[in-house]
Amino acid sequence: MRALGIALVAGFLAVAFMGSAAWASPGVLHHASSAVVPTSRPDAGTTLSLAGLDPTAVAFTWPPSGFAGTTSYAVNSSTSASGPWTLEDNVSNPAQSWDVFTGLTPGATLYWQVVYWAVSGSTYYVEDSTAVLSVTQPALSVLSASATGSTTVHLAWTNSAQYGVNLSFASYQVLESVNGGSFSVIDTITSASTLSATVSGLSASTRYTFQINTTDSLVGPLSTSSVYTLSNAQPVSTPSATGGTSSPLTGTELWALIGGALVVVAAVVAVFAIRSRGRKTPPAASPPPPATPPPPS
Repeated sequence: MRALGIALVAGFLAVAFMGSAAWASPGVLHHASSAVVPTSRPDAGTTLSLAGLDPTAVAFTWPPSGFAGTTSYAVNSSTSASGPWTLEDNVSNPAQSWDVFTGLTPGATLYWQVVYWAVSGSTYYVEDSTAVLSVTQPALSVLSASATGSTTVHLAWTNSAQYGVNLSFASYQVLESVNGGSFSVIDTITSASTLSATVSGLSASTRYTFQINTTDSLVGPLSTSSVYTLSNAQPVSTPSATGGTSSPLTGTELWALIGGALVVVAAVVAVFAIRSRGRKTPPAASPPPPATPPPPS
């Protein structure tokens, strides 16, 4: 996992509470050594809230400590509500009561808690802690595609992100591959609520593959970074130009059809004429001889 929080720990505090935890550069979330978490917490009633959630990123806020001796907030995670816990970030600025993380697994569930560290004289102790918060990362975008003609395809996709103060939507990029080639961006959509598009100007009888690249903006303590997630790659083939719905005949097509019909009619007439000439006509019957007049009386 990657953290966009400040990971600056004073040497004394690191030795006293973090052991040999190795910190990455700012803006990178890491798994440090196991978190130092007391078996009993003084409060555990403070609320840890989501400030943004997408398939691979999460942002949290918590109430700032009102105690002057507060030195830092330890953000811990676990795969179980009862631990064991892993220290994900140590926010060494008591005025910063929020943190952001990336590199999470879509669909996975983690449990999160923030522990308030304070100092009195030379003694460090847990002053407060939030209640455990269960967070399930949203699934990746699901894309469907259907050919609506020989040159058009309709796309529809999902987005289950929860946008908030620290996580905002940036864009959808529609990616296209033709006949198994490389993907290229054919459209950019800047409205999170737009979850469909029609791609036109395609070629008939062609295999296309489409994909949606969702870009979110995550506001961290030092800078704003982009978080990219890809949908499934959805193949679709356009039908042939003559394989769809019928359309009116052009003048040329109409005359060609009439000419073909006339040729067929002429051929049928010729066949009947030939058959008629081949038949023998029987001789006509001879007229009967004239009647003999009676003799004169």
